[in-house]
Amino acid sequence: MTRRGGFGARDGNVVVELALILPVLLVILAGLSDLGRAIHASSQLKSAVRAGLEYAQAHPDDTAGIQAVVGTAASGPAVSVTTGSVCECADGTVVACSFTCEDGTTPGTYMRVAATQPFSPVFPAMTYATGPTLSASASIRTR
Repeated sequence: MTRRGGFGARDGNVVVELALILPVLLVILAGLSDLGRAIHASSQLKSAVRAGLEYAQAHPDDTAGIQAVVGTAASGPAVSVTTGSVCECADGTVVACSFTCEDGTTPGTYMRVAATQPFSPVFPAMTYATGPTLSASASIRTR
């Protein structure tokens, strides 16, 4: 016959261990969930910027249209889109579009599209890892 109770009893150990480890596991799970959401939202924002650049390649002067394409493709809250055209030489030097590069060539015209979107994690401490906003930018040669 075994003795129950006293110092050798183990009846509540599992419950106590679960009570001690469960909060830590929930914090880790919430952090991983927020990180996954941030990665997914960032990927969508980058995809939206690429969609805007595809539109810009066909319509380089339609900045309102580019911004509308990015905003529609992002499908998130309060997407801020900026576009701009810049002329660059082959060595990366930004010049006025009417100038000629040092090597005598005509500079290429590039369309740049940048987008930012606020991100609010469920777990507030994730703001340190992701930041309060997500951003994406890219450029494409139009001429």
